[in-house]
Amino acid sequence: AFGGEDVKTSVRTCKVEHSKIDASYDFDLQGNALISKITGQWNGKTFEGQYETTTADGGTGVDDGTWTMTPAR
Repeated sequence: AFGGEDVKTSVRTCKVEHSKIDASYDFDLQGNALISKITGQWNGKTFEGQYETTTADGGTGVDDGTWTMTPAR
């Protein structure tokens, strides 16, 4: 969600190997075509990792940082 609005995404790649995840997805935000790439690792309770968002052509960096996801129980 961005600004209280849902943002639709299209998964490009998703690879899970042992405790690691590597994925990328396309999305449109305020008329800008973007792609985010995430990497992460399961630590026994949560997935934690890094992300990088660029323009769809990969030419301009838009955002980067860390993320955490806890599965619902």
